[in-house]
Amino acid sequence: MEMSKFRATGSLLKYCLKPRLKPLIITILLVFVFNITELLFPKVLQLYIDAVRGEPLRISFLHKLYSSDYILKLVILPLCVLAIGGLRWLLSYQRTVRQSYLGQEVMRDLRQRIYATVQQLSFSYHDRSHSGTLISNIIDDVRFAAQFLENGIFPLFESLFFIPIAYIVLFWMCWP
Repeated sequence: MEMSKFRATGSLLKYCLKPRLKPLIITILLVFVFNITELLFPKVLQLYIDAVRGEPLRISFLHKLYSSDYILKLVILPLCVLAIGGLRWLLSYQRTVRQSYLGQEVMRDLRQRIYATVQQLSFSYHDRSHSGTLISNIIDDVRFAAQFLENGIFPLFESLFFIPIAYIVLFWMCWP
């Protein structure tokens, strides 16, 4: 029985997402870049706080670019904090909008397909079944499918990206 649920979920995802492969890939890339900025922001903030406290900065490539410590502390690092914060906000906004758009598109397609199927059912079927129950089931099923896409699949992609990237960043930062 469980295998049939996986097959049904797989065929639902294939039906819903295959026509929207390009927006789906763009959304997944947005999730990937957002996760990178989520992990980069605390490090840049740490560097800025260390610079304000007067601790030595451990960013050799920035010291090679900017010989003056004051320019680095007062201009470059604050601009980096603001830029990464703004990028995080923009990516989060775009990710939310694109996820909602894909969910709404899937709902529309499912509703149209179900409506076409219901229209093709025989009169005897409609005589036997209650129309209110049929409509209620259709509305709930379509809504749950869209919620699964928006609140289930995308967080799964985000977790699949975030966890390995977080381990890579932690390994890079805490190597010793």
